[in-house]
Amino acid sequence: MRGPEIPEVSLNTGLMLREAIKHEAIAKSVLYDSIFWRYFEYVNTDLFETSTDAFATLNDLLTQHKQLVGTFLSNETIILRFITGINGLITNGNYVTKRESIKLLADLIMVKPNYVLMTRYVNNVENLKIIMLLLGDRSKNIQLEGFNVFKVFVANPKKEKPVTDILAKNRNKLLQFLENFNKDRNDDLFTAEKEFIIQQIQTLPKIVIADKSADYKD
Repeated sequence: MRGPEIPEVSLNTGLMLREAIKHEAIAKSVLYDSIFWRYFEYVNTDLFETSTDAFATLNDLLTQHKQLVGTFLSNETIILRFITGINGLITNGNYVTKRESIKLLADLIMVKPNYVLMTRYVNNVENLKIIMLLLGDRSKNIQLEGFNVFKVFVANPKKEKPVTDILAKNRNKLLQFLENFNKDRNDDLFTAEKEFIIQQIQTLPKIVIADKSADYKD
């Protein structure tokens, strides 16, 4: 598990660990070990090979055994620590780390066993702000991965008021962006999802800024 700390052997130890965690009992032992959380740091190392290999291990740990991970990510303390870790990779990582981290987040919140994580993530305004920034990223790939998380915020039927307020405040900008977002993409599912999200945003209340000058009389 500490392999990424020794670059000379990190690729070998990473391969060995990923083979081992195919067994659910070993994966559980690794997830509940305090060293697991160091993988968010290992992914942000300056050595590309070590960083990529560490992310591969982190990804496998969180996606291979869905029920196990669902239970793991149902604890409030663990959820908060995970969100801090994944948001850190999304905001501070290099291009590859950012792209793969947002994809991992999207994959996790789409899985039914991770319902607790999903509801906790999409009802937080700070998380929404991070994801909305991704929609304006220079990379179309990161924009798309960001959209896959953003749509969950919008589609959530039980949005908390702060989340609704942020979406409503940015209603026109979001509609303008989505209208041209991947407009030429030949993907029926994506097109249907985008149209649904546009419809949901259109139903949000319009924010009208009062003209204060009307309060004064000559």
